Amino acid sequence: MNFRARDRRAARVTVDGTGRAIVVFGAPSIGQGIETTMAQVAADALGFKVDDVAVSWTDTTHAPVSLGGTRASRAAVVISGAVGRAAEAVGRQILDVAAVLLQANVADLSLREGQVWIVGESQPKITAAEVVRIGLLRIGLPAGLDPTFEATKFFEPNGYVFSNACIIAVVTLTPETGEVAVERIIGAEDCGTMLNPMIVEGQFHGGVTQGVGMALKERFVYDEHGQPLTGSFLDYALPMATEMPEFDVTHVVTPSSVSWEGVKGVGEGGVIGGASAVTAAVADALAKRGIEASEIPLTPEKIWLMLLRGA
Repeated sequence: MNFRARDRRAARVTVDGTGRAIVVFGAPSIGQGIETTMAQVAADALGFKVDDVAVSWTDTTHAPVSLGGTRASRAAVVISGAVGRAAEAVGRQILDVAAVLLQANVADLSLREGQVWIVGESQPKITAAEVVRIGLLRIGLPAGLDPTFEATKFFEPNGYVFSNACIIAVVTLTPETGEVAVERIIGAEDCGTMLNPMIVEGQFHGGVTQGVGMALKERFVYDEHGQPLTGSFLDYALPMATEMPEFDVTHVVTPSSVSWEGVKGVGEGGVIGGASAVTAAVADALAKRGIEASEIPLTPEKIWLMLLRGA
């Protein structure tokens, strides 16, 4: 039997009697700010304040199914669709109950900042918390209307969703030591609709920094017997904040046609583009001395030896 592991994620959104929304999904955060962005997605889809949304990436025993885990720029692309669809479903339940309570047409109602409004009126009519409390007690509700104010939805993008980036690196190479200093990073990235511009900026900076590490520092070393010599971060060098320059980044927004609200990934652009740009800049500096750089990382020792042999 052929099996293709589909990248489908589910999320559960629940609104309780205090008017607080709880978002649960099974893909854990690995530092990319997913708690913040998914709270924003749920708040926008529900019509709540973001402060009234709590996010939990909990034990997978208690969370909805998440195929694929957290990897390769999938979090915002896939989980946002599941969260957004679940939040919209719960919002519809709130409006359905509110329509009965207010004796109004549901099409004339909207949810904004956790309150139910009638189109054209200047004041809200009732809070979402009040609607949920009444609905859970089934006070005055007709037969067949049985709200739970909870929904679980799956989402899978209908196609591939890639991030895009272009990066230019300016470096200074010191021939006497082989050391490379990254002087300037200029970048343009396109992650589609930005759920949180500050987080996008941070992920791009972090990605470029990781790319610098790939180009200039990071490697595993083994002896002739296959024993690792890179035993700790004393041996495995990582780029430090003091080594990184200011970033000049432009954001281009081209929404995707296959994801929730046009979201794309953001993780790869900085990493892949950053590593390639820095490597190309060092290779260009070495080429001026007739030396061809053929592999990374371009560590000071390696560069110094190339310069020595090429002299």
